[in-house]
Amino acid sequence: MKHVLLIGSLLLGCAHPTAAPLPAATEAELTERIEALDVDAVPIYTGRVQPRGDDADALFSYRRAIFDDGDVQVSSHLTVDADGEPKVLHVAHTRSDGRLLRFEEWHGQTGLVGSLAVDASHTATIEVTVGGERTERTEAGDVPVHAGPSLFGFVLQHWDALVKGEVRPLRFAVLAKARTYRFDVRLASIDEARAVFEMRASSPFVRIAVPTLAITFDSVTRTPIRYEGPVPPLRETPRGLRSLDARVDYTLTGANYR
Repeated sequence: MKHVLLIGSLLLGCAHPTAAPLPAATEAELTERIEALDVDAVPIYTGRVQPRGDDADALFSYRRAIFDDGDVQVSSHLTVDADGEPKVLHVAHTRSDGRLLRFEEWHGQTGLVGSLAVDASHTATIEVTVGGERTERTEAGDVPVHAGPSLFGFVLQHWDALVKGEVRPLRFAVLAKARTYRFDVRLASIDEARAVFEMRASSPFVRIAVPTLAITFDSVTRTPIRYEGPVPPLRETPRGLRSLDARVDYTLTGANYR
């Protein structure tokens, strides 16, 4: 019965999200943050976002930029639509050892504003507000917590162990659900040109709803080439917003990935 309830909750979680604007004050804050990126941050790459398995035109693009705040790296991922309009901003604060300290999200399609703080024991404190309704949740855990801007860094941190065939677990933050999900990262294939790593939900019941993610790196330079899996922006259709299982191809704009 427990498994049936879990599957039911996952399927409900896949219900189509509702379109909603950000509050005016939050929209102004988001605009200021985006403008500050052009002044304070170093561009790292751009990503071209299209449906996975489809050679259609790009629906979105996003750019990664970083700046250093002492021994903390602040990484931003700003997604814009085909017209250049901002849709989603993700910001992650990570230590030099790769540990995620804080993650923030502003979602211009759903009106979600949220944050996640992680302590040294991997306990995550989540706060999410959508449409004036606030959700708070605390999750204890025994493996690291990560989010989009820190995911590739996690793979690079464990590269040698993964290439040897070891599996590394993590909990991935999904603020739209105000929780984290546990995944296992493993090497799928490697040759002289490319290394492909897979990220699969640890629970077989979660895998019903969440496809396997694939991350492809240049195996020599260890820079990202492609990501395949769910992405934060949503596809806008005549019937409303729909989740997007995407392929993202990267072009480095900085000297090195970090």
